[in-house]
Amino acid sequence: MSKINVTYENGSISIPFMFSDGPETINNSTSLPHALLCYGPNKSGEQAITKAVEVEMYHNNGSSKTLRFGILVYNSGTSSITIEKRYVHTVTDSVDKYSQSDKVSKCAILERDFANRDYKIETVTIGAKSYGFALAVDVPKEKLICARMRLTLKSGTAFYVRTVVCSTSTSAKDAWTNANESPANQDVKNGQFSGIVEYRDKFVDVELEEYGDYFEIFNTGSSYGIDPTKPISEVSIPVEFYKPLFKKNNSKPVFDGNYGVAYKLGFSYPGKKGGYLKITPHQEMLTDKNGEKYAANLYAKVVIKDPNYLNEWYVTEILQADEKTGVFLGEGAWFYRLPISEDGSKREGRDMQIILPGGNFGVLKIEYVEKAK
Repeated sequence: MSKINVTYENGSISIPFMFSDGPETINNSTSLPHALLCYGPNKSGEQAITKAVEVEMYHNNGSSKTLRFGILVYNSGTSSITIEKRYVHTVTDSVDKYSQSDKVSKCAILERDFANRDYKIETVTIGAKSYGFALAVDVPKEKLICARMRLTLKSGTAFYVRTVVCSTSTSAKDAWTNANESPANQDVKNGQFSGIVEYRDKFVDVELEEYGDYFEIFNTGSSYGIDPTKPISEVSIPVEFYKPLFKKNNSKPVFDGNYGVAYKLGFSYPGKKGGYLKITPHQEMLTDKNGEKYAANLYAKVVIKDPNYLNEWYVTEILQADEKTGVFLGEGAWFYRLPISEDGSKREGRDMQIILPGGNFGVLKIEYVEKAK
């Protein structure tokens, strides 16, 4: 069989990126106010932002009351600063797995809108030695917040940024100065990119035929994507932002993927080959107290930019899985046609970009198939 080659590149963010997802669920035992994620390893090691930063939040309110989730800014300087903020946010159902379609859809739409620059743009001024909420959203119990914001310093020297949760009456100053904090790196899904060098990589000529015509994009949280060649003690924390390419179980090529980050996939193949790219979410099966298996996720969507279709980001159609078997109904995957040329000696190409939205599947299997079925 002729080979299909893949190039892989992460290239959506050229500034620091903070992904706030731990603890994912806030409950009645969470001490308030609470610092969820700082830019730096913890509160005592926070680093100043001198140009810009992007922040994404994904948290459940599992408490018995409405709580305020926010992106909090502190100006430690002796003069005022002005910050431009570009943002989108949404509040979704999260009470049980049967409300997943709302969460899956709204989080995917949020990523699409931000990637297409369909966001609100505002400016905020923070006085000297002062605090302010760049974003403050009151989230009812049993609801989830998904938010994304880019903060750019327009005047002044620097600022500090955190994601926090607090009561609805807590001031910005109290939320900052009195914040409790989770143990450093308690959740591997919390992390931040400190710069472009640490996460931008390109891989050329991964041959699908050698690995059975498919590869996978893995969200590298605590369940997936740990490098099998290294003990956990040697893996950089947070793990979710570690190691861009390896082979899972020393077999299929696996590309690490992080929520909210765009990944560009380039495919080249002999022009007469044609066929389809098939993208399937990986289903995780869980076991209940009676020993019965059930699907962890019932719905799936991803966000894609496909220049052969629409040269803008869009949300795929929703896939639904059988609760008992985990098998996706209908076609059970998304299919993308590969163009065919008359000259079979010429290698055709196709580029796609993919974002893994929060509240969704962190693992995608991408394979070559001859027919869309």
